[in-house]
Amino acid sequence: MIFFIAAAILTGAVILFMLRAVSAKPGDETGQSPAMDVYKAQMGELDRDAAAGLIPPADAEAARIELSRRLLAESRKDGSAAASRSSRVPRPGIIIPIIVLPFAAIGLYAWLGTPGMPDMPLGERMSSALQNQDVEILMAQVEKHLAENPNDLRGWTVIAPVYLRRERYNDAVLAFSNVNRLGEPSAASETGLGEALVGAQEGVISDEARAAFQRALKLEPGFIRARFFLAIAADQDGDREEAVRRWKDLLASSEEPDGGWRRIARQRLAALQPETQVGPGGAEIDAASQMAPEDRQAMIRSMVAGLAERLKENPDDQDGWIRLIRSYTVLGDREAAARALGDARAAFAGDPETLGKIVAAADALGVAAQ
Repeated sequence: MIFFIAAAILTGAVILFMLRAVSAKPGDETGQSPAMDVYKAQMGELDRDAAAGLIPPADAEAARIELSRRLLAESRKDGSAAASRSSRVPRPGIIIPIIVLPFAAIGLYAWLGTPGMPDMPLGERMSSALQNQDVEILMAQVEKHLAENPNDLRGWTVIAPVYLRRERYNDAVLAFSNVNRLGEPSAASETGLGEALVGAQEGVISDEARAAFQRALKLEPGFIRARFFLAIAADQDGDREEAVRRWKDLLASSEEPDGGWRRIARQRLAALQPETQVGPGGAEIDAASQMAPEDRQAMIRSMVAGLAERLKENPDDQDGWIRLIRSYTVLGDREAAARALGDARAAFAGDPETLGKIVAAADALGVAAQ
């Protein structure tokens, strides 16, 4: 609304003074270009509107600079030449455009523009800018804004994850703390604070970070990132039982099926439960030696089938695949061994080094993928 009031005032002033200049008799001219009068009048109107608060200071300053530039350019022109040029144009040919053009512009804007669109909030402008301009420059702008407006929740919300991604962990701790202080904490903001604290401690999950993750889970019990870090915390504490429980809970989650955390969860679970990844142990072998051949074969097949099932759930176990291929070979089931090698190839398609070790072991057994 302020924009339209200011635009109407300036448009009216331009029309009034241009009509006045055109209607003046040749003998009344003082040698000063009519445009000079217009620009000076606009400058006066601009100062009054700015003083009345109708125009934001930044817009007023930009308009003042532009008018000053035009005044300077006009003052360099030859006044007599300008008067000569204006005298050759029929007055109706000047008056009609002066009156028609402003209203035509307003009508065109009303048709093509969106006069009812609200201003974009500062936070949204900063978010959009972060995607399109130099991040360091924009971060400096946001930081300057926050230094002047330390209670701007939107500003802290925008810059906190940027600090975290750029590994400015201490700044991220401050930013996420302000987000939680100024607004209603969320699982994401509490987890962000916890991650920043972990980064500041070089990967160690402190009691303060653990508390942030626990607050996140109170707000959203299924929040994956918070659950992931609490599993790591149990692992770091040496609480094997709790760590195993948390890693299993993560793997049982239906969220983010392709999340990178799944590979880490499987690796940690395999390290914490190595017994779930091996073939028959000494006790099983001793028991099998006392069985009838057919019973012994059935027992071995059962254990191999169990290993195959575990590898479906945790396909990142290199040694497990080698054991499975070897077990099928010992059982004489070379087709199953070849299928296992094919499954291992699929599991480690993105890890050529590990896949090479599995293929080498299979080659030594005379097994090739189907």
